[in-house]
Amino acid sequence: MEVLNIFRTDLHWASPVWFGLLPVWVYLYFHWRRGRRKKVYPLPAAGEVRLRPSPKKIFFSLSGLVWLLGLTGLTLAMARPQTVKRYQEYKGEGIEIVLALDVSPSMLSLDFRPNRLEVAKKLAAEFVKKRFGDKIGLTVFSGEAYSKCPLTTDYRTLTKLIQELTPGHLQTGTAIGMGLATAINQLKNGKAKSRIVILLTDGSNNSGSIHPLEAAQIAKTLGIKVYTIGIGSGGIVNMPVRKLANGEYIFAPVPSDFDEDLLRQMAQLTGAKYFRAKNAAQLKQIYAIIDKLEKSKIEVIVHQNKIERYRPFLIFGLSMFVLYAMMMLLWVRPLTE
Repeated sequence: MEVLNIFRTDLHWASPVWFGLLPVWVYLYFHWRRGRRKKVYPLPAAGEVRLRPSPKKIFFSLSGLVWLLGLTGLTLAMARPQTVKRYQEYKGEGIEIVLALDVSPSMLSLDFRPNRLEVAKKLAAEFVKKRFGDKIGLTVFSGEAYSKCPLTTDYRTLTKLIQELTPGHLQTGTAIGMGLATAINQLKNGKAKSRIVILLTDGSNNSGSIHPLEAAQIAKTLGIKVYTIGIGSGGIVNMPVRKLANGEYIFAPVPSDFDEDLLRQMAQLTGAKYFRAKNAAQLKQIYAIIDKLEKSKIEVIVHQNKIERYRPFLIFGLSMFVLYAMMMLLWVRPLTE
């Protein structure tokens, strides 16, 4: 059963020009009331006491109001109220992306606020939220690497996994080659025409059984682009130097640098680019650049299904006229008897 609700937010009026009659009906109603007052109910003379409205006056006032409501209901029905249901159809192909993030203890360095890892996590999550139609996975690495999340379009779950990343649960070190190889393993059977890895690190390769350039060569063979990002301000920074038994780190000023030439060679070998992020603003800009470089070819087609909702208004208007006719019959009958 349809519910009459003129105020529903999803109601669309196909012929709103009929609304122009509403003030006409209101004008005629008040004009009729003034005419009835002058003709049937003259004002009391001076000194006379005005009595309470008689049942006749009340009856005529109500009948006029019913007439007005009937015209209003029919007018709203003529304006053709509709609800519009929209659904989207997606055509095209998205990109397959794997984020390979360094989670070694050095990512807790304090040259970024609050630290490198927190900034990297925040901006990686923002990058994920801006994508549309892409499958995105997550690989993490330190002295070893593993796949944290397979390729997915469930961006909410992926974002949550990114935000939960912490250092210290993997073997210490920086295995850039292993991190890239693990990311490639997620993409090697992908069906998308464009497959990319975004690898972020703050150190030099010092662990793992696969050299980064060997991994990059595999990526090139498979047609996978590898965007590399080196994060860190450089110079002397407060960096974790020792982990206590309670899990806390001791920080000390330590020279911080990484192998930029290696990261640049990895990117160039696969036809991608290397970026250096010395602060959070630069890292945010880097993700924006990659977002523009690797756009999905997705076409969104919006379909609309319009459902006519005039029946409740029509029924209401006709009901008011039936009520008006019944009121007139009740009033006329005593006069003719």
